[in-house]
Amino acid sequence: MPYVPTWRERLEEAQQYVMPAVAGLIVLGLAGWLVWHEMEPQGARKPDAVPDEPVALLAARQETARQVEVLEKTYRRTVESGADEAVVAQQLDRVIAKQHELMRLEPQVSTDQGARLARLEAERGTLRARTAGARSVLLEREALEQGGSGAVVVEKLREALRLQREANANTPVAGPRDIRRETRLAQAIETAEAEPLHQVLEVALTLARAATADGRWDDGIKAYGEARAAQAELNQRFPTSRFTDVAALGRIDAEVISLKATGAAAIITAREREGGQRQ
Repeated sequence: MPYVPTWRERLEEAQQYVMPAVAGLIVLGLAGWLVWHEMEPQGARKPDAVPDEPVALLAARQETARQVEVLEKTYRRTVESGADEAVVAQQLDRVIAKQHELMRLEPQVSTDQGARLARLEAERGTLRARTAGARSVLLEREALEQGGSGAVVVEKLREALRLQREANANTPVAGPRDIRRETRLAQAIETAEAEPLHQVLEVALTLARAATADGRWDDGIKAYGEARAAQAELNQRFPTSRFTDVAALGRIDAEVISLKATGAAAIITAREREGGQRQ
């Protein structure tokens, strides 16, 4: 019968293999723990983490935001009180300047702050457009009351045009722009500037017709020449004015040709008469 080891003998034989295995597992566990301990803080750190904001900068931003609120409330009360538009504009400029300052202090500009600035600047554009437009209308009215020409009239019309262009430029994108008024004022300026030269033309034509009626052919030809020069200058310098008349040059030339022919015929007739009397 073969020998069968007892339970104790088997246990003693197994211990020589179990103990080294347990020791190996312990060593592996310790090594794993050390690796995790060293690597975990780096892995857990957020690569794009933003450092805490300085206390002074945060305080400055909060104070500026408070000032914006106060200034805007003051501006709204000024509008509601019906104050002069110059005062309203001054208050609005302060609000916008402070809003710009607040946005410079923001680490990232928020959509709300950007929308607020856009709203305030749109209000300023509307205010400027309304003010410039009203001043433009007043200047045009004063120019019309003073007459159709003259240096003062032209200067007021030019300022009225400048203000109307300013009003159109400051009107918000969705607002009404009066481009037609710009065109009309430009034409009124041209007409006012052309009026003195038009007067020269009218006087020259009157003298030419009077000389023709009196049979003073040379005087008539000279006056028609002055009229033609004035009309040519009007056509060149003020092409869109109501005094422009390209066809008038042809009519004046025809009058001059007719006068020259009439004068020449009169001279011949007079000489023939003189010759007949001598015979």
